[in-house]
Amino acid sequence: MDDQTQPTNPQDDSAQDALQLLDLEKTIKTFHQGIAMKQKELKKHKEMIKDTLEGDQVYEEHTTAVNEAKRVQKETRDQLMSVSSVVETKEDMKELASEIKDLKKHLSENLMKYYDMAKSHNIVMDDGETYVIRANAKLVKQSSKHNP
Repeated sequence: MDDQTQPTNPQDDSAQDALQLLDLEKTIKTFHQGIAMKQKELKKHKEMIKDTLEGDQVYEEHTTAVNEAKRVQKETRDQLMSVSSVVETKEDMKELASEIKDLKKHLSENLMKYYDMAKSHNIVMDDGETYVIRANAKLVKQSSKHNP
């Protein structure tokens, strides 16, 4: 028997896969914890800036003036938004947004099928432009509304 050809042991492969999975899980948890810590630090910085702004008399006066202008603007906007042509246009916009969302969902499903079949991250469209197929994943707490 040739020394360079050693039979692979399926148990060794599964043990190695298990170790890789544990290492990957540890890495994910480390990144998740790091993100949480950075988010807490960012929140502290935002609160410090907010406290500084709220403590300034001139800034408070300007904020009051801006809020009054916004109130007047909102009243004017509400009047304009109640015009029938604007109401119809808003309904058309909602319908179009829903159709776009549905088309994007189907496009995503078809892109994943294309990637599985072609084993390529690239696709050339009819206009000659090459696009990259990119999939994203994120962590969502299981108790949230995204629970499958």
